[in-house]
Amino acid sequence: MAKKTYIAQPILGSWRAVEIVGWTYTVIAAVLAALFTIEWSLLRAINNEGLILQDTPLLSAFNMAMLSFGVLGLASYWLGVVLTLIWYYRANSNAHALGLRLDNEPKWAVAWFFIPFAMLFKPYGVTSELWRSSAHPDGWRGKPDPTRMRWWWATVLMGKIGASLGDKLYIAESTATAEFGAFSLALSSGLIVVASVLFLSMGREISKRQQALIDRDYKRADTLGQAVWNA
Repeated sequence: MAKKTYIAQPILGSWRAVEIVGWTYTVIAAVLAALFTIEWSLLRAINNEGLILQDTPLLSAFNMAMLSFGVLGLASYWLGVVLTLIWYYRANSNAHALGLRLDNEPKWAVAWFFIPFAMLFKPYGVTSELWRSSAHPDGWRGKPDPTRMRWWWATVLMGKIGASLGDKLYIAESTATAEFGAFSLALSSGLIVVASVLFLSMGREISKRQQALIDRDYKRADTLGQAVWNA
């Protein structure tokens, strides 16, 4: 089977699409965090103080806001996933085209996000390679990750756990259980906001540095004259 070389392509356009959807999703997640916090407070008052809610225009508007922002959040999340994976593939391909010798091939940079268990740590490794190789192209191995990258992945994992737990408890018939579910969803939405902001800041720097390497026709010295093949 014929082999295809990696060719460096502009990355900033791909990243701008991620940023637009990413910031939209971040704002929606922040609104959902506030709405779930309000609902948690109401459920807590029902359980602890015997509060009885009547169907008022304000309550109807609140429920409509919960539904609307939930749908918008889901739509922006999946659009963001698609655009982000496209960015990961292109950024990884560019790194190989520049001769930076990453351990992960572009197809695996995307696939790791969907493989059980591996998805818990491999996407972090892929992101780490992109960060370090763009910052230290002549010798990125052994270089440290920024602290915010560790915080990013920690908030991603905690946010996913909180969302998974909250979704199950939120629909429970018991108001006490639903109260805990609303609290979990409020907390996970807040963590998602933090994770999104951290990722968007790191992705912007990776993209700018990688584009700068492409613009000056960088090629790692020990790979000059060698073809970088797509396996």
